[in-house]
Amino acid sequence: MVVVRSEQGIDVSRRAEAKHPFRQRTRRFSPWSRLKLLVWACCWAGLPDAVAEPVSEATKAKFHNPVPDEAAFVERVRNQVLRDVETLPDLICIQRVDRFVDPSGSGRWYREDTLEGELSFQQGRERVSQLRVNGKPAGKSYEAMVGALTIGEFGSILRAVFARESQANFTLPDEPSHRLSDVRPLDFVVSAEHSSWTLSFSRSHSLRVPYEGRAFVQTAPGHVIRIFQRTRDLPNTFPITYSAVESEYGIRQIGDEEGREAFLPLRAEVVIWERTGRRSRNLIQFSDFKKFGAEVRLIPEAPGSGGGAGPN
Repeated sequence: MVVVRSEQGIDVSRRAEAKHPFRQRTRRFSPWSRLKLLVWACCWAGLPDAVAEPVSEATKAKFHNPVPDEAAFVERVRNQVLRDVETLPDLICIQRVDRFVDPSGSGRWYREDTLEGELSFQQGRERVSQLRVNGKPAGKSYEAMVGALTIGEFGSILRAVFARESQANFTLPDEPSHRLSDVRPLDFVVSAEHSSWTLSFSRSHSLRVPYEGRAFVQTAPGHVIRIFQRTRDLPNTFPITYSAVESEYGIRQIGDEEGREAFLPLRAEVVIWERTGRRSRNLIQFSDFKKFGAEVRLIPEAPGSGGGAGPN
């Protein structure tokens, strides 16, 4: 289950870009490149609409990287994703959550705090312990913290989308949308009836929400390297108007044992927009992966750290 929670105390919602809720990644250009772009933009702006011809079929074919059988492709990706999730080893890592808040939705973001703890992943379940807030022992569990919290980024998001129970509707978009030729976008929609994404607000409102999104898939062997999903059709009576999650994955070594690697979550970003205008944004990073064991300790235990039991 993927849970996004917002508390009325000190949090909610994500970044407030009008067109896209996430950090806009920009490419650095040399002065000459910028000049060429400026000239191109000015020339393009001066052309009448009729001059802008559609992209030729030959050009589309060059970048499209077509898949002969859409159903077979989706099934292969589903099997690979579920295999990646089900074979995740029991491990422990550092989870760092940088939380930002925009109190009025004006675009002025403030760092709220930084949560850091040990995330143990055992038998498919997550637990955060040794929680620290801005480097100091929290004295309470992760789930008891006030503010925008998310649970389930480590192993639940991919499973929730690709599990057969979700009955997601998958489609392959025609347009090329990734710089890597061996990566294909795969769009999906999940209804509220089959959704496992839950939004909670101030412990008084909870809603299982419909959502849509896009996964970016390595055509061979079928790993999902990035996934974006956002809510759709939230009721007007619900305190949260919008939420979105983006996660990235990659192969990482576990511990110092050479050859012991796994396909793991690396980072995630979560946004929540409240009906009051307040917005929250969480940046989540996973690092220092170790094989799970009672003797493993990534953050030294401190008196009064309030280890923080995760879900039972």
